[in-house]
Amino acid sequence: MGNITNEKRSLTRDDVINKRNQFFDYHRKDGWERFDSYPLEGNFPIEELNLSGLNFEDSINLKNERFFGYLKKDDNFKEWRTNFKDTSLINANLRGAILRRCILTHANLKHANMQGADTDLVEAHLEGAYLLGSDMREASFEGVQWGSKYDKFVCGEEIEANNTRVKEKKSKDRKEKASYKQLRRELLKQAESIYRNLKRWHSQAAMHDLAGEFHFREMEVRRKRLSWNLERKNWVRLCFFGVSTGHLERIKNVVVTALLLWILFGVIYVILAWIWKLLPLNPALIIYINTVSFTALGYGPWLHDTDLQGAAQSVAAIESAVGVSMAALFMATLLRKMTR
Repeated sequence: MGNITNEKRSLTRDDVINKRNQFFDYHRKDGWERFDSYPLEGNFPIEELNLSGLNFEDSINLKNERFFGYLKKDDNFKEWRTNFKDTSLINANLRGAILRRCILTHANLKHANMQGADTDLVEAHLEGAYLLGSDMREASFEGVQWGSKYDKFVCGEEIEANNTRVKEKKSKDRKEKASYKQLRRELLKQAESIYRNLKRWHSQAAMHDLAGEFHFREMEVRRKRLSWNLERKNWVRLCFFGVSTGHLERIKNVVVTALLLWILFGVIYVILAWIWKLLPLNPALIIYINTVSFTALGYGPWLHDTDLQGAAQSVAAIESAVGVSMAALFMATLLRKMTR
């Protein structure tokens, strides 16, 4: 209901206002009147002003325009919002615009101006939006939808880089592969800049958990951008910290990594006991040696000098060093999150 037919030509500010007026006229026939007082408490039926897939003129000025509100009929209310999915809003002036709960999925918002406390992006859908050069400083973006579980906090530039990677692998032409590779690295560089800005803006808004999520994405695209042949050391470092700690943002990663390492060393002790007889094949003793070595607590009087021999002593020493390192990473990750 109230959908607007798509057009091929670029829309001007007057076109947008006319389409919005047509939307209100359509609902006015059924007795629904515009009601701009917001936000109202409760869940209401949703009507969409559909502008999806449209191109807007470059640098269109939509400053202070309202794209969200309510419709009222007697004591009944409906929520209305605007669908900008897959639209081109390059260089658009959206400063002070009311975009609350609007659909901006995959919208091209490159160099769009959304700066200022009056810009309302609360609960807007920005999944896969292109945000290179966009300015959202001081904007209200509490509850912004950044994607589903598997592509959450991923901008359009990174999605396009991933698609370019697939094309690069499929291509059999050397020049074409090189072109795709260069494009992919440029898109990842753009995505890294976007995530850095989003991290800073969320930190300034005291939304530190979300700032941490964008820090994670920033580090991940930096790893993807690195060349294995030319920058192997940095690639390995970022890969290790990404998996083991989520770049100091994922406590769960540290716990799982520590548990897997503890199990790995336990298997090594079993092999040393079973094949080389370097320690007693006693499950309780092996668990004790494994746990105490990993936590570097000291064996105490329960372990005899003959229980650990040769290579088993070296493994225990290595495990202690690994365990202390994992404890340090756990504390660093925990303190990073707690001090926020």
